[in-house]
Amino acid sequence: MKLLALTLCAFVAISAAASRHRPLPPSEVTPFAAGYEYTFRYTTQIASSIQAQQNNNEQPDAQQSTYQVSALAAIHFQTERIATLTLKDITVTAQNGAIIDPRRVASISLGEEKTLEAEIQAQLEYVCKFDYVNGLVEKIYFHGKDNTWSKNIKRAILNMVQLNLARRNTAVQGFNYADDSTKPEQSKNMFTLPEISLEGECQTMYTFNAPFNGQSFNVTKSIDFKQCNRIAKTQYGPRAQKPCAECKQRVIDEQQLDRASVLQFELVGTPEKYAIRRVQLLSQYVYKTLAAEAAHPMQTVVAAELILTNVEKKTVKALSAALNTKEESLLYSAEWDQLEKRFYQYGDIEFTRETTPFAKVNNKIQTIVSLLKHISAASADKTNGIETETPLRVQKLVELVRMCTVAEMKQVREQIESLESQTEQLKLQEIWANTLGIAGTRNAVDQIVHGILNKDIPTQKAVEALKQLTGVIAPSDSIVDSLLHLCKSEVAQRNAPVRQACWLTAGAMIGDLCQETGYLAQTEQQCPRPKKEQYVKTLVQQYTSAETTYQKVLALKTIGNAALDLSVYDLEKIIVNPAEEPLIRQQAIDALRRLRNQMPRKIQSILMPVFKNMREAPEVRMTAFTMILYTNPENAVADQLAYVLFHERSQHVKSFVYSALQVFAQSPVPVEQRLAKHLQSVLKMTAGAKDSGCNFGRVPIYSEAQGEGIFVNWASVFSTNNMLPKHLGLSLDSALNGLLEKNAFSISLSQKDIEQYYQQLIDAIYSQTSSSSRARRASMNKNGEEELDYIFDNLDIQTRDAMDRNAFGMLAIRVRDIDTVIVPIADEFLPADLLKALRGERVSYSNLDWKLFEGKHFRSSAVASLHERSTKIATSSGLPLQVLHSIPTAVSIDGQIKTSFENGQVKLNAKAQPMFTAVHLISMQIWSPIVATGVESMHTLNLNLPLNADVHVGMGAENEKFKLKLRLPEQKTRLVSVHSLPVTFVRDFNTKTMMLGEPKVKAIRNQMLEPRLVDMTSSQRTAQKTGLRVSGHLHQPNAWTYRDILAVTTTSENHVVVDFEPTRQAPKEIELTIFSKLFSRSSESSAAPSLKSFFAKNSQHFDSIYESEDESETFADRQTALNSFLDSDYKPRQTYKHSFKAVLKTKGAENDIKAEIEVTPVCDSNANMCQIEATAQRSALFADETSTWNMKSKTQVLMPQYVRKLSQLKDNRQNKLIVNVEAEWGNSDAERQKLNLQLNGERAAQKNMPTRRLLASAFLNRYNLAADYRLSPAAETRFAQYFELFKLYNFWSVESRQKTNKDNAIFATLVIDPRTRQYANLTIATPEQRVRLSNFRLWTPVKPFNLVRAQTNEINSVSDVIDRVSEENRAECRVDGYKVKSFDGVFFKAPITKCYTVIAKDCARKSFAVVMKALNEDSDKKQIKIATKKAVIQIEPRRNSEKLVVRINGEEVSDEQTLSENWVTINNAESNARINLPQGVLINFDGEEASVKLSGMYKNAQCGLCGHYDGEANDEWRKNDNTVTDDLKAFHRSYSLLEDDSECEQKYNQDSSFSTLENDSESEYDSAYDSEDDREDNREYNHFDADSDESDSNESDDDSNRASPISKTQVVEYNHKICFSAKPVKQCPRGSYAVESEQMKVPFACMKRSSSEARRLLRAARSEDISSKLSDNKPSFVESVKVALACERF
Repeated sequence: MKLLALTLCAFVAISAAASRHRPLPPSEVTPFAAGYEYTFRYTTQIASSIQAQQNNNEQPDAQQSTYQVSALAAIHFQTERIATLTLKDITVTAQNGAIIDPRRVASISLGEEKTLEAEIQAQLEYVCKFDYVNGLVEKIYFHGKDNTWSKNIKRAILNMVQLNLARRNTAVQGFNYADDSTKPEQSKNMFTLPEISLEGECQTMYTFNAPFNGQSFNVTKSIDFKQCNRIAKTQYGPRAQKPCAECKQRVIDEQQLDRASVLQFELVGTPEKYAIRRVQLLSQYVYKTLAAEAAHPMQTVVAAELILTNVEKKTVKALSAALNTKEESLLYSAEWDQLEKRFYQYGDIEFTRETTPFAKVNNKIQTIVSLLKHISAASADKTNGIETETPLRVQKLVELVRMCTVAEMKQVREQIESLESQTEQLKLQEIWANTLGIAGTRNAVDQIVHGILNKDIPTQKAVEALKQLTGVIAPSDSIVDSLLHLCKSEVAQRNAPVRQACWLTAGAMIGDLCQETGYLAQTEQQCPRPKKEQYVKTLVQQYTSAETTYQKVLALKTIGNAALDLSVYDLEKIIVNPAEEPLIRQQAIDALRRLRNQMPRKIQSILMPVFKNMREAPEVRMTAFTMILYTNPENAVADQLAYVLFHERSQHVKSFVYSALQVFAQSPVPVEQRLAKHLQSVLKMTAGAKDSGCNFGRVPIYSEAQGEGIFVNWASVFSTNNMLPKHLGLSLDSALNGLLEKNAFSISLSQKDIEQYYQQLIDAIYSQTSSSSRARRASMNKNGEEELDYIFDNLDIQTRDAMDRNAFGMLAIRVRDIDTVIVPIADEFLPADLLKALRGERVSYSNLDWKLFEGKHFRSSAVASLHERSTKIATSSGLPLQVLHSIPTAVSIDGQIKTSFENGQVKLNAKAQPMFTAVHLISMQIWSPIVATGVESMHTLNLNLPLNADVHVGMGAENEKFKLKLRLPEQKTRLVSVHSLPVTFVRDFNTKTMMLGEPKVKAIRNQMLEPRLVDMTSSQRTAQKTGLRVSGHLHQPNAWTYRDILAVTTTSENHVVVDFEPTRQAPKEIELTIFSKLFSRSSESSAAPSLKSFFAKNSQHFDSIYESEDESETFADRQTALNSFLDSDYKPRQTYKHSFKAVLKTKGAENDIKAEIEVTPVCDSNANMCQIEATAQRSALFADETSTWNMKSKTQVLMPQYVRKLSQLKDNRQNKLIVNVEAEWGNSDAERQKLNLQLNGERAAQKNMPTRRLLASAFLNRYNLAADYRLSPAAETRFAQYFELFKLYNFWSVESRQKTNKDNAIFATLVIDPRTRQYANLTIATPEQRVRLSNFRLWTPVKPFNLVRAQTNEINSVSDVIDRVSEENRAECRVDGYKVKSFDGVFFKAPITKCYTVIAKDCARKSFAVVMKALNEDSDKKQIKIATKKAVIQIEPRRNSEKLVVRINGEEVSDEQTLSENWVTINNAESNARINLPQGVLINFDGEEASVKLSGMYKNAQCGLCGHYDGEANDEWRKNDNTVTDDLKAFHRSYSLLEDDSECEQKYNQDSSFSTLENDSESEYDSAYDSEDDREDNREYNHFDADSDESDSNESDDDSNRASPISKTQVVEYNHKICFSAKPVKQCPRGSYAVESEQMKVPFACMKRSSSEARRLLRAARSEDISSKLSDNKPSFVESVKVALACERF
């Protein structure tokens, strides 16, 4: 349809065009015949510009760069089949200005006529001979001296006389076109056939128009460029990757460049015998890099006419012998382009200096050296930064370097080395090395390799040059071989950065070389199968010969960059080999990434068995899953991926799979829509997964309207044996212009056992702080180490290797799916002194390298190309159209850094001036050796950011901690400039240099945007006060949308500059100082709150807006409870004062500005109560201010008291959050603004909530806010405006009504639904209205201020703060003597006997052990023993007392200092002991129950009754010998120190003491909203905190699988009514079934299904007996039902 619409438009335009040359009347036209010469006036016009979006169909005069050729074309038929073409009266013009309509051929006189050189004239006038068979141009014979470009112009004329009215199929062999002749649409007047034309071998449609006078008839033909076997096109640079397996590379390459050609013929005669009277041609070439540019693309339009002016019978002399005997076709000849590309690829290997395509180009060396000097000098201007013209010079420099031979490049280097200035010589050498890398030709690579091998290029510049070779414009096997030679050299082996850059670049170049190019005309296969096999062998050899993990990773990433299909078989061997390290296998899987859309099924066949094998390492499985998902799998494969969620045992894998499937189910990308829709259906059948830290996420920044955007992805992969993630990845995908590009940029961190460095550091610190005091013997007469050895030996524990000794990590950066940087972290790469420090060895600071701190001056300059891709295509004019898209850049940095250490103070002075400039350049150019015309769009960014700063860090100062002093420039300095400039240009060909000259440009003016031009000049006052001066102009878009902003920057000139200019009023320095002082002891009275009337002030106002009218607790009750708590219960042990102060001030200005803020919190050691005083002030800033502005506030915060068990919650008198704020602010000479705010947070649980929901809802979910204020009129107006916007934003959910409330006060209540935790109600009462926002969705489920939690340590230091934060993420095990919750969340029943049982122990490093035993059988009291290498700690309750007694190494200890030295804290008020070992182990013990929290460092190293800590529940019962068992008794016995105690042995004969605990019964309705965390909390509550009667109600001593029936109302549903049993019926709880039952007759009362009462009772009947509520309803019928007598769990 798109092609048809374009054809119709072109037909209308052509028909409307009025020619200035009249064709012969039809009566004077003789059909083509032998012996006749037909003279035509040929005119072609090529116009280039940026198409502006118009509001109507009229095209105003638009500025175009126009190229016109006019000539008389004489076609003489020697025979019926053989003819000649001769051109004469040739005129070439060019202009840069407006034309009425580029689709119509304008007068040739409008442009400036170009003088044709004699050689050019002769080439155009050379005659050519061609075979004309049934209207088709077949064989063409050109003159021997004719040039390629002139041949193509003649082809353009012949292309306009080609007509396939005989419907001959001209498809070449191998071109699989369908035969359209039998299709219904193939009619007498319209048909489609393949045809070789000037622009390609494509499907061509013909349409006959009805004859209008019996002699003449019209034919229209159009070319479908979407269906071509070959196209006349030459590509430079990397091509876009296929986004799907079904996508064709040809279609992908054509995505950015759209084209169409339509020809209309006026013929005289009959379809079998005719002459051409007139031909009109219209072609359009549209280029866009973004879909949003569709309304204003860059375009070139070719309009041409061929008008018959004379027919005469004529005899022509025989052709001269100079005519070439070589047969050529009508297809555009890219011979010169291929020669040029061949020179880039093979250079001096195939060409001599005389045979290069650039042999005639003069002054290359002089021009190159001149440009190098200009680029070097461009960074000398420290005031304005690098000149904006510099990137364009870089582009020109690179073009010239690509023309050079090796000898010429050597001459350039010699001239650089001959410079007198050593500094200038070094700068030019740096730029030259970068330029060679950007050029990327065979000769340039030869110079790079030669320079590196001879050590002429420094390492940094060598790496930069090699990385720049990624994505060269013309890769070749010769360039690859040269790089591989360097990679294997001794120099590269000894230089790790060069070696890495070389291999990664070589791999990327191999990948570019071996991409599909068969559809391009005149191309040869550069990567045949033998060459692929050779490359695979070379790359795999690097892997097999690798000795270290890093070398293997480098080899695999090189293979991944190469993307060779033959490498899959070698990668498969690595992937499926379980002997390989998981990290290596992950990298082998990742190496398949660039093949995912070439061979998706092969990748799936390799990875699916790996993913589905639950014995594989979780990280390997997750990596395999991600790669499968990236192959855009078929629905059947996606079903198998999702099926894992039903039976997966690994929580890591399950969490990752579920999150990834959710992301892909929401994908808006068109190529992923099939998979997304299917996953949406599949996920509806799956349950959620508990978040284990393994996640895949995506944030889309996507425009649905334009169908393009970017996606920010992240992934985290954890394993069972590491605390740190195995893999963290952040990537950026782009979906632009219909192309999805994965990993446009990504950064990832992968590691194996890297935390061993952390463990070494902790062990070193621990060993240094270990006390050497002699310990007295405990009851077992053993010290700590002996105790650990005794437990280890007695139980015969098998040592567990938690971590590999060879730790490895790496930071990897990937650009355009190609790995470019690997930063390894391993012993071999870390500094020796750092390794010594990690091992606890003493490091001498005198041995450190202080060069960085000596203030040595550094300077560096570089040029680069961030992107370059160009294409040359044939136009219907015969002239090539070159499309260039590049981003040349230039960067320079100059400065020094000096650091000093004095008396614990660190001082750093940094002086640096980084400068950067880049141009985003897109151009279309018509090339000829006469003149070139085109259009260009440039977006320039220039940064010049001088830095002169002092940083002072006070390590031991009393207060001052940090000071930053920033000195501003002392002279006018340009900081930032941004410029967009669309232009048309004309470039004359310089016959002296034999190159195109400098362009004559003219900016494009968008008439529609001219009225929206905005002056960006900043006000004089602002410039004077700040020194920042903004100038320039900007066209304001019609709307601030992505599309309109892009239109402004593309179609109009915009220029914005930010300068800093020193003035008297502007500052010369900016200083920021931060002070802090923490944990200063303070009196208790300083933190004492004054909240005696907190609830009394505003209670009457809250009564009217509360969510529930039935309040069981009045405000008076709340106040009484609060006062009682403050008077009697609140007794802080210690109070600390903290102070934070920040001062920001300017210096050197006429009126310096100063601003400061000071915050002083006073908090108790548990952070239960805080008083926070804050003050702030600043100098007058605004025009209406005459005095200092200041603010002061006082905030009181009372936190809720937390309990350990849910049963304690009802006795907790302080279970509310209370916040009181008093603040006032304003200028000293103005009326002060005031705010008094009260916030109360409390738990508002629903009545009759099921017991199983109590724990999940034990948090503060209702918040009441009352605020009295006195604001300025302006502030009140702003608040009212914001409030109205808030109401408008939530228009559909807001209920508002006018109501008079208290003046100058606002009341608000927020209630969070305790069931879903993601929906809330908000009520706000202002003085004039009451607004209610009902059931609005929060951004994420929240559970603020969880009231039931483990007790935390007091905060007496910064380290305590760190400990508290780290505790939140530790795994916890609970043991109460009867039941156990393991570290991985497995619940089971197991007794603690009178013999010690190991609860938790480090079975890898023997750093600690926790054992527990019962004191006697008649009591729940226990004794716990903690053994470390330092001491043995025993804790147990005193006899006949709840208080705990502590023995350290057998000696009773009670003084706090000794306890603290041994990490013990006793709280006898709560009968709780807390032992916080420095190894990352925290034990809480209350005399009956113990909880142990472990750091992730102990993953895969923990053993004992608390299970095998690895994040997975399927291998929890791992015995002392490191084998997994299903026998709970055997597991328990393996960790019991029985010591021949028969009483302990008897416990193993009691089956009832050992069992696995399942989930309690739960109603279907309640569980619908439970998260996985809720379910675990409920299980923990039911198995530990619930009353024994309740927890055991469903569990008999004889059979743990039995469940007791429960009495519920039975419901029978019909289509139109619902019936309820009038008396309760015993039914099995959820998760069980009846094993014994009987029949009983029960009456039922029925109600209409449509009644609200029926629906209410139906909800209630799901969880309770409602028979009492049916007393008023008469029975409707009696029916016999099954009553459960005994139930058994599934």
